[in-house]
Amino acid sequence: MKIHEVDYLIVGAGVNGLFLAWELKRKYPDARIAVLDKEPDVAMHASGNCSGNLHAGFFFTADQFKINLVKEGNQLLKEYINKHKLPLNNKPAILLATSDKDAQHLEQLYQRAIANDIPVSLITSTELQKLEPRANTHKYALVSYTNAATSAKAVCNQIKEELQKHDVKFYLNTQVIKLLREDQIITNNGCEIRFNRLINCTGLYVDRIAHLFNLASEYRIISLRGVYLQDQKGQNKFNYSLYKPINTNEMFLGTHLVTDVDEIATIGAIAYPALWRENYRGINNFSFKEFCESILLYGRLILSNPDIREFMFKEIKKYKQSNLNRYFEPMLQENIDSKHFKQQRVGIIPKLVNLKSKKVINELTIAQDNHSFHLLNGVIHGFTVSPALAKYLVNEYKL
Repeated sequence: MKIHEVDYLIVGAGVNGLFLAWELKRKYPDARIAVLDKEPDVAMHASGNCSGNLHAGFFFTADQFKINLVKEGNQLLKEYINKHKLPLNNKPAILLATSDKDAQHLEQLYQRAIANDIPVSLITSTELQKLEPRANTHKYALVSYTNAATSAKAVCNQIKEELQKHDVKFYLNTQVIKLLREDQIITNNGCEIRFNRLINCTGLYVDRIAHLFNLASEYRIISLRGVYLQDQKGQNKFNYSLYKPINTNEMFLGTHLVTDVDEIATIGAIAYPALWRENYRGINNFSFKEFCESILLYGRLILSNPDIREFMFKEIKKYKQSNLNRYFEPMLQENIDSKHFKQQRVGIIPKLVNLKSKKVINELTIAQDNHSFHLLNGVIHGFTVSPALAKYLVNEYKL
């Protein structure tokens, strides 16, 4: 059997894997690079089903490293999108306050943005009415001018096309089955691939690939099922994306009312536990083993962590129309009628859990050995940050 030999084998053709391949090819033009994915095309899971929002980076975290990375990613993505004439909706986002506590928080966010040279405006409720007549705020609203929206799928398809032009090979419908030796794997279709470095960006299955290399045994992936609702008949029109302050424990970034790349009002995402890793619809892709593992892990998290327990119960309530209407009521002059919003898509969001501490990990987490590198957990706003994260990983970890 012929053994395929490459310098870099990137497993996972989501946005992180694609931008890592792009960055490696840019830095090492002569390197033999291959991208492998079990699906028939790129971005079939989290990357292709995300909101496509480009975030400013300061709403949900005070961590300087994360803010810098998201800010850079936002700029790099916009440059890439504009260069290739991909769809982009550059309308800003507005963060609204619903209480004195929220208004004080907006002042703090304003100072954080200014300190990081992120263009924002802190406006009064009267000024808000001129920008977004349907919105309502308590004392202040914060306008963030670098937020935008695009098609994540279109971005990933464009990167794939460019990588192929630069002789990056794609192994699609191909799944890693076994590690034959520390620098060689065999796939489901019998293909053997030898590599100098395997880079694991598989998201939903990143723990399983890492375990093949006897790494990251203390970690498991669980999934959140994020549902996006869209007003496809245009009954609700908004000039801007509207965000509501949330608890910044970062397990999930809340449910917001956004204007997508096609300027259609979208509610998203409403999240709750996925009962197996690819729990998109019905019993498709059902795995009894994953079902049992998910029930056990979520049970432990809910019992041991009050923040996660509160988050779960709040999210589940939003599936009732009246509760969803009530959720948005304080931030709107005239409330939306959620019956006009129909399910547009479901995204599965992988979350990394430490089995020892029984905590969800929100920090950049890496495992590696001489021949493999595993991106166990990325950084907040994964799509926005992806090009900047690729640069950081290639340079800091000397990939």
